[in-house]
Amino acid sequence: MSTNQNDRPDEEHFYPKSELPIFEEIWGKGFVSPGGPNEVAKILKGVDLENKRILDIGCGMGGIDILLVENYGAAEVIGIDVEKPVLEKAERYVREAGLAEKINFVLVDPGPLKFEDASFDTVFTKDALLHISDKQMLFSEIFRVLKPGGVFVGGDWLRGEYEEPSEQMKLFFELTYNEFDMVTLREYEEKLADAGFSEISLLSRNEWYLDVAKSELEKILSLKNEIIEVAGLETYENAWESFWRVLVETLKSGEFCPAHICAKKLM
Repeated sequence: MSTNQNDRPDEEHFYPKSELPIFEEIWGKGFVSPGGPNEVAKILKGVDLENKRILDIGCGMGGIDILLVENYGAAEVIGIDVEKPVLEKAERYVREAGLAEKINFVLVDPGPLKFEDASFDTVFTKDALLHISDKQMLFSEIFRVLKPGGVFVGGDWLRGEYEEPSEQMKLFFELTYNEFDMVTLREYEEKLADAGFSEISLLSRNEWYLDVAKSELEKILSLKNEIIEVAGLETYENAWESFWRVLVETLKSGEFCPAHICAKKLM
């Protein structure tokens, strides 16, 4: 995680190419968010993807997309992302898995989705929508590209209910250069409903991620020299160690609240 977005190439918004191996050491091959296959399984509990056409928003390095085909029987997955380096890795992993005929990736610009109305059975996302400020626009776009009876399912980083953020939460936003746009569970549900979704379910994963984040911090401390070698001391101190220490504290307070999402576009 580069310490200043202005220092990054245009196609490395959040995940610099040099740091991708570090993410994989923490989260697993092909993953840029926590939990791995087990967390994906919890997100998808009760969701049928067999022979479905799926859009994955913020697909990262493609680890989840391979799971969607191999473990859940998806017929086709289209993954989109704004990051060229992660998509290059995703394409390589998909070729190695022999799934290039079922999984495709598209480098996109932020904004409306470039897909036809009612063109997907399912829209999936995992910890990517926190980067998007206009959630009402995005939810309306997701609703538009879903077929009637389709499902929007995934995980996202939200925030708890508070009037004024604590000093730790202020530091959280400072360390991320205010790039994260997190709303509360209540606001998330309201925006989904305004977009037309029904049967909306939001499940806090705060307690689970608090335990995971502590383990991630220990891993980062063990990788200190490796991270400094590829990213530099300043990035290690601010974007890795300091950020994860603050992350743990905001999870303890409940101000940071990752969640599972499921919503349906009724017939």
